[in-house]
Amino acid sequence: MFRLDGMAALVTGGTSGIGEGIARVFLGAGARVVVAARGQERGAAAAGRLREHGEAYFIPADVTEEGSVERLMAQMVAMLGGIDVLVNCAGTIRYVPLHEMEREQWSLTIDSNLTGVYLCSRHALPHLRQRQGAIVNVASNLAFRAGHALAPAYNAAKAGVVALTQVMAVTYGPDGVRVNAVCPGMVPTELNRPRWGKWNEEEWERVRQSHPLRRVGTPEDIGYAVLFLASKEAGWITGVSLLVDGGLTAR
Repeated sequence: MFRLDGMAALVTGGTSGIGEGIARVFLGAGARVVVAARGQERGAAAAGRLREHGEAYFIPADVTEEGSVERLMAQMVAMLGGIDVLVNCAGTIRYVPLHEMEREQWSLTIDSNLTGVYLCSRHALPHLRQRQGAIVNVASNLAFRAGHALAPAYNAAKAGVVALTQVMAVTYGPDGVRVNAVCPGMVPTELNRPRWGKWNEEEWERVRQSHPLRRVGTPEDIGYAVLFLASKEAGWITGVSLLVDGGLTAR
């Protein structure tokens, strides 16, 4: 089992879905975890659930607002003494075809999924460079395949996360900071409920059978991949975007 004993980890978008799953896995590996998201009530509830697994805290933040991100980093450092691992998981999705997508919908999706990675990484890097820490970005297998044609801004943003991951890995590798990404496939969460919430059992079975491993993913499936990339056992891995999608992209 890979360990993060005593490390201070920040998981944005960590109050539900994949982000909360990552936080649970990190706590099980001995990390001290701060989860960040916009909703105060939802965040407090998530922190309460996570404390059943270890030392967990919630700090409200909007990753698309630079001032909010600066406050988040300052609060975390004051609380836990530094940052060893940053997981950029916050994001949103809009199921709208390109020819119908309003500029506001496009900008919101890009800001949440890509600009947020830039802002959080930028303001965490001074602390990560001090500790030779790690960044793990949550992208998507949709960075490599059209997938759902009704999510053009999301696909574009996640492809940008993959490219940004490589740039940061090359830039900050000499400082001892590793930067990698995971690219999840189909993991049913509140984020993508508009896509799967209306499926009947026959449609679910079709989706499961489309995966070589014959099932969809869980937040913990993604969490364990993130744990490996954040751990010292991955100490010679940087600039990688790891597909965690049950083999779907390999078809």
